[in-house]
Amino acid sequence: MYLEKVLTYHPEITRKEVTRFIERQIENNEKAHKWSEKTVKELSNAFLRILVEGGFIQKMDSDTYQIQRMILSLDAENFLREKGYKPAAEVLLGELL
Repeated sequence: MYLEKVLTYHPEITRKEVTRFIERQIENNEKAHKWSEKTVKELSNAFLRILVEGGFIQKMDSDTYQIQRMILSLDAENFLREKGYKPAAEVLLGELL
């Protein structure tokens, strides 16, 4: 979800978008079908909190967050590639490597 936002140059992400993203993931997982609305809300909050704490987004108001484009050094990018973390590097850089 974050990578998609970065790649399409969307400057913001909303709580509603995160909740919908999690709901779509639940639709594809038989075990998750039993999750309550409260669980989905808690997952959305945790997802947003992780992105904020990681510096990927910045809170603008109670439901809107600004996407923060990450900058990695060439050494960090190469390290991620060499260690098999290419998807992580793609997300951080906002591009497909």
